[in-house]
Amino acid sequence: MITTISKPLLLRNPFSKHLQFEYSIIPKLKQSLSLTFHHYLPLAGNLTWPQHPHKPIIKYVDGDGVSLTIAESNMDFYLSPATTIAKETDYHLLLPQLEVSEERAAMMALQVTLFPKSGFSIGITAHHAVLDGKTSTLFIKSWAQICKAGADSPALVHQLTPFYDREVIKDPTGHNLIYITEWLKCNERIL
Repeated sequence: MITTISKPLLLRNPFSKHLQFEYSIIPKLKQSLSLTFHHYLPLAGNLTWPQHPHKPIIKYVDGDGVSLTIAESNMDFYLSPATTIAKETDYHLLLPQLEVSEERAAMMALQVTLFPKSGFSIGITAHHAVLDGKTSTLFIKSWAQICKAGADSPALVHQLTPFYDREVIKDPTGHNLIYITEWLKCNERIL
């Protein structure tokens, strides 16, 4: 079983017509999402665990991407699971599922759910082995900044720019390898 970070974001914005959402909001969200992945390209890849390396790796190949689901809900926006205590099954209707197989696992999936005449939610599910809470929040803030700016290729403010240099993390005692070895003694080699 994979560990994920999942969160829905509710955005209040009453639409007078369904077409306004479909032809105005959705294209803007898609365009800004695409531009955001220019800064967060590894998140569009997959987590794989080849037979020879001793640990999983993040692998991005040209053509990889993130699943984006567009949905509509008849739930009352103001009584939705994200704003009230509700059944877990209701809450999960606002969240996408990650694609996972024995060979690879998607790192992130997104779902935009329209609540007609009330607003919409953006559900995000991310693989916790790759994305922690802080990084997922930075991703969301980056997406929001780019969406708001509306530019073709806006630069991110310094506070939102991801940092990928893993060489700065020193592990002189090899705790990483020890942890993976011990984990494998008790678990299968799964993503």
